[in-house]
Amino acid sequence: MLSECSLRRGRSLSLFFLPGIFCLLVVVGLVDFGQAASKNLMVTPIRAVFTDRQRAVEVRVSNLSDESITYAISLVSMRRDAEGQLYQVEDEMETEEERLVKDMIRFSPRRATIKPREQQSIKLMVRKPQDLPPGEYQTRLSISPLEDPAQGQATLSGIRADEHMTFLVDVLVTSTIPVIIQHGDIAPEVTPIALTLPAQNADPENLRASVRLGRHGEGSAFGRLVLRYLPADNPRAERQVGHLEGIVLYRPETEREYSVPMHNVSSLDLSSGTIRVEFLPDSVGRGQAAAIKDFPLP
Repeated sequence: MLSECSLRRGRSLSLFFLPGIFCLLVVVGLVDFGQAASKNLMVTPIRAVFTDRQRAVEVRVSNLSDESITYAISLVSMRRDAEGQLYQVEDEMETEEERLVKDMIRFSPRRATIKPREQQSIKLMVRKPQDLPPGEYQTRLSISPLEDPAQGQATLSGIRADEHMTFLVDVLVTSTIPVIIQHGDIAPEVTPIALTLPAQNADPENLRASVRLGRHGEGSAFGRLVLRYLPADNPRAERQVGHLEGIVLYRPETEREYSVPMHNVSSLDLSSGTIRVEFLPDSVGRGQAAAIKDFPLP
């Protein structure tokens, strides 16, 4: 999620100077954030996936604030840097494939106003060229709240009697979600690689296991993780001891680690028996197969 703050007093102040200004005023105790307003929109689902059978997707935008918000919708290309952080690619720096993916997506509207506590829909469709090679193609849908001209420019009210400054600040939060086109037979394969269990002295009310998954193939993988405990003396008496939704391994990443909350199990149980790790794919990931691996306990 990207965020942008705007502050004006007659003319715009540079965004680059804002962090320093706020830090200084907070230190000397002269700033009052009581007038700050956040223009936030909730976007669901968290990704839009097109398959050979799924040519249209609907994205819902909810206004969580107490005022109407006008927002703009666009497609943007984003990449990950060496630290794994997303950054936006300028139009002139896009690759031929990045431009191709954006050209395949049609969406409407491109700008809309949503009333407080209400929601609207963005409809997306994909038009793939006939000679498109099998593979997975990615871009991002950007949803950006716009400053409301009717409210005028944010201003600085001045020094009050208690010698505190009041800033009128609009915090405009831009959201992006992945838009993924899966074309052809590109079913990914997910494999549980490693399991790390909590220490013997871990808080029994907050047990968590670490599961590392591997992804192979040309497609991203979506699903959930389930952990089951099989007692050493009676493996058939297995029971679920962990569960985590929202598992995703985006192409091209090949591994990712997840922290899975555990329940219905004690540190004593984890001294023997087996933990079965199951990756169960979502229906959105056409062609994905479940993956199961047993990890014997010492």
